[in-house]
Amino acid sequence: METFLLNLLKTSLLGSLAILAMLVLKPLWRERYRAKTRCWLWLALAAFLLLPVDFSVKNAPVQAAPPKKAAGSRGNRAQQAAKKQLTICETAIARLEADIARLDGEMAQHACDAEKLNELYRQQQDVQKQLEQEMERWEQLSLQAEEQENEV
Repeated sequence: METFLLNLLKTSLLGSLAILAMLVLKPLWRERYRAKTRCWLWLALAAFLLLPVDFSVKNAPVQAAPPKKAAGSRGNRAQQAAKKQLTICETAIARLEADIARLDGEMAQHACDAEKLNELYRQQQDVQKQLEQEMERWEQLSLQAEEQENEV
């Protein structure tokens, strides 16, 4: 599949360059070639783009291959676990931020009710403390993940 996609990308880039060249040279071709010949050239280019066939030479003097993937490109288990913990922590942070926004909205609605406002304010302070703890945890997990990546 990767070979097919690379071939498709290469064909698309070559086709785009050919289209660009044909559009730039259009004033010169208009005088030299008949309309029928120009149509055949455009048709050939369309077929080249629609049928992604590999026209490359197998034993070319210069060959460029895509980089090989490392055996452990996803990282070891410790790195994967650290990334998973970071994701969990980020989800918790997003949830807490949404809770704070919700509490802000409720506080605005209950601005005239002092008891309800005090209760919401206390809830908001508790959520704010939880958010600060999660952010500190995220910082620690982020540093640990970075150290593990540097070890490899």
